[in-house]
Amino acid sequence: MLGSARDGFGKAPGDPNRYVNGGMGNLAVVLFLLPGMGKVSAASDAASLRSSYSNIKCAFLVGICGAVLQVSGTEVLLGDVILSRYLVQYDLARQYSREIMRKKTIEDTLGRPNNEI
Repeated sequence: MLGSARDGFGKAPGDPNRYVNGGMGNLAVVLFLLPGMGKVSAASDAASLRSSYSNIKCAFLVGICGAVLQVSGTEVLLGDVILSRYLVQYDLARQYSREIMRKKTIEDTLGRPNNEI
C-alpha cells in the first residue's frame, strides 16, 4: 500500500507524464502509467521519468506478461505476480532464410541490474 505523498518531488518542465508520489516504509516511491504500448513509447516515457526524478535507484516495470513457459505442475493465471532475473525482448532475434535464431546473450544485451539490489 502506498503511503502519504512526500515533499520535494516534481515534474521537470516539458515532462508529459503524470506521477503519483508516496512512500513505502522509509522509501520514497513514484508511480506512473505508461500511456502507450511499445518500446518507443516506453523509452520516451522512461527518459521523461529520468529527467523529473534523476536520483532513481531502482525501477520496476510492471505489466501483463506476454508469455510464460509451461512448468509442469504449475498453473500461471492472469493477475499472478511473476519475478524474473531478466526480460526477453520479443524481437531480439536474427532471421535467416530458413530459421529465426534468438540471441543467446539476453542477460547481457538488455543490461544487468544494479549490484546494490
